[in-house]
Parts: sequence; structure tokens; C-alpha cells
Amino acid sequence: MIVVRVAKEDSAYLYQLLESYEGLANYSTLTTQKDLSYRDILIQGTPDQAESLQRVLLVIQKELHLEFLSNS
Repeated sequence: MIVVRVAKEDSAYLYQLLESYEGLANYSTLTTQKDLSYRDILIQGTPDQAESLQRVLLVIQKELHLEFLSNS
């Protein structure tokens, strides 16, 4: 389970990127106040794909500012 924080205006793009890696992970926006400038997103993958998911997120982080809040 990984929780990342991303700018609100970049969240839809992050969702599209994650969906393009079909079957790699599921994601969900965590409940937050609507007036915040960011979104916290829970990303879950299977244990056998954890390494691939981590690599993908590091690549995405080069394009979008992702703050890793938890990574377990």
C-alpha cells in the first residue's frame, strides 16, 4: 500500500497514467476537504508487482511532483 500526495490539478493525469498500466495497481482518492490544493491517493498493487509499481511511480515522479506519505 502506497499513499502519495499530488497537486489537485495533476490528480486526473496521475489517474490516467496509472490506468495506462493496466492491471498494475488500484487507486483511490482518500477523503479530504474540497478546498485543499492537493489530493492524497492510496495506490495498491499485488505483492508480486510491488517492485514494478515502485519503478513506475518513480518514473511518474520525474514528471509530476509526488510526495510519498507512506510506502508499506
